Amino acid sequence: MKVPFSLLFVGWWTAEQRWMVRGNTGQHYSKPSISVSPEDVTLGGEVRVHCGEADHPGANFSLLKSNPSLSALSHQKTMGYEAEFIISSVKTSDAGIYQCLYCFRAGSEPMCSDKSDEAYINITDPRIPKPSIKMKPKHLNAVHSNVTLECQGQGDDLNFFLRKANTTEVAQVIAPAAAKANFRFLQVRMEDAGSYICQYHHKGTPFVWSEPSDPVELILKDPSLVQPSITVRPEGPHNVGMNVTIECKGPEIGLTFSLHRSQNLKALKVKKPKGDTATFPLNAVKLKDAGNYTCRYCHRGNRFVSSEPSDPVQVTVRGMSKKTTMTIIWASVAGGLLLVLFLLLLIFILCKKRRKCSTINERNQPLNMILEQDAGTDHDGVTYAILNHHSLKIKQPANQNRGPESCVYASVAREGSREDQCRQDASE
Repeated sequence: MKVPFSLLFVGWWTAEQRWMVRGNTGQHYSKPSISVSPEDVTLGGEVRVHCGEADHPGANFSLLKSNPSLSALSHQKTMGYEAEFIISSVKTSDAGIYQCLYCFRAGSEPMCSDKSDEAYINITDPRIPKPSIKMKPKHLNAVHSNVTLECQGQGDDLNFFLRKANTTEVAQVIAPAAAKANFRFLQVRMEDAGSYICQYHHKGTPFVWSEPSDPVELILKDPSLVQPSITVRPEGPHNVGMNVTIECKGPEIGLTFSLHRSQNLKALKVKKPKGDTATFPLNAVKLKDAGNYTCRYCHRGNRFVSSEPSDPVQVTVRGMSKKTTMTIIWASVAGGLLLVLFLLLLIFILCKKRRKCSTINERNQPLNMILEQDAGTDHDGVTYAILNHHSLKIKQPANQNRGPESCVYASVAREGSREDQCRQDASE
């Protein structure tokens, strides 16, 4: 009866035999190599574990995981000297410490190598909030000064680690009592300059990490580098909308220059000119572009080591801002509306006053018509009335020789619809 090799291996494992075995010939079987790609994988992603450098072709590789004791996860028979294990759709339970070994048959005896070195699978869980990071002091630091990078997480019982961005090399690990860790660089060196990120995990899940923080740059100034010069063209003051150019000149060609504003560590613009002078255009300047500017250049071998900043140069911008212009426009519109309302009110008051005066004149108008009835009646039975155009209140002059008056007679028919109008000269 043949016993499966996997059962022989498990029996060998449970018996806690030595993994480094000496055969009948006295030969040693060295431990295999192990590597993980990628070392940091996001939850749900894929990771590959590579085991290689077997001393025997066609060996059977086994992948082991410590949880907390070592256990065999997978076996792979190969024709060569290496094997690759793929873990798809990784879960938080897949995070941890891995090792591998290989076994083969030497006659009737199973022979196995020693365990490989440890490899780590760290899983980034997007559900864990990423920490914040900041540098103290927040300015361009000199070599041999003291710098602190502060990392702030969320929760209790956290472990933090600090590393340079785009590398797997951990710079420092801290397990603080609070949710904040301070990574201190005492007497900072040139090789410490770089871009840093931090992450944290809960102490109960040491291989399940938060997302990395945003990077912070530790830039050091080298006093041995010559200070650059800076110029503004044309010279100020500058009107809004003008094109302004800032020139930065270094001691040699092929340098990388950066433009900064008001001692801000973050570069506004970066340029690598062919010559020794970099030009930074500020097209159609606005009021917000006004301020002090400096420039510096980076060390050829390390972009995080720079020269001393140049002397500051001032850009002065004069003119109305967009906010001021909009204020003036709205004020003009409001003034125009008030003027229209005032004119309408004035017209209304004048019309009302004129109407009132007209009513008073009508009430105070003297009686200009006096009806004088003639006692006589013509043969048609029409009664005549004489209209006097002079007011009763106006005293008639005592002139007996005045001329004849013009009288208008209106005839009213008592029956029918006939109207007659005549003009007659009467003499007294």
